[in-house]
Amino acid sequence: MRKYLFPFLALLLLSFSADKAPKLYSELDKALKHPEKVERLDLGEYSLNHKKLPESLKTFVNLRELSLKAPKASEENQYGHARHYAVENYQKASLNSLPEWLTELQKLERITLAGNPQLNNPKELQKLVGVSSLRYLEIHPEDQISDEMYTVIGQFEQLEVLKIEDNRTLKLTELDLLETLLPNCKIAYMNYENDRD
Repeated sequence: MRKYLFPFLALLLLSFSADKAPKLYSELDKALKHPEKVERLDLGEYSLNHKKLPESLKTFVNLRELSLKAPKASEENQYGHARHYAVENYQKASLNSLPEWLTELQKLERITLAGNPQLNNPKELQKLVGVSSLRYLEIHPEDQISDEMYTVIGQFEQLEVLKIEDNRTLKLTELDLLETLLPNCKIAYMNYENDRD
């Protein structure tokens, strides 16, 4: 009897914790109806048509995850299968700046900026350095990471994960430098290219 009890309790615990996972809101209007409940917010669609984030986000005092990742273009063939996405199909978002008041969201742990070319630059990333609770940052840098970008990234001492968006091939020398700048941070990426001489 006991040998069946442990797997049953483990399954029960897993199903309970799955039910307790915070809801992911993707529509701002719905999220604003219960701002205190919002912990996870995906504004990828919003970012396609707006240049700035709304100040109403300040009311999400329990916000932990904010995704601004612009959705990729989607095409289906006659059989209903989606075509593989290519980087040139990436829809470019309209957001052109991050607000200074993001630092007021004291529980914000994760921010995803991929697909927002105007946000993936040193000037905008500098605004996120002051988000003391930030532990996960996903970016999609330009083809060559600039010295200025390295300088800013090196200031994110609290980061646990820095993700370089999957479509970006990271050079081995870039990876080495990022690991030196953030020794306690996991650098997540899909592919790398050996550019050492």
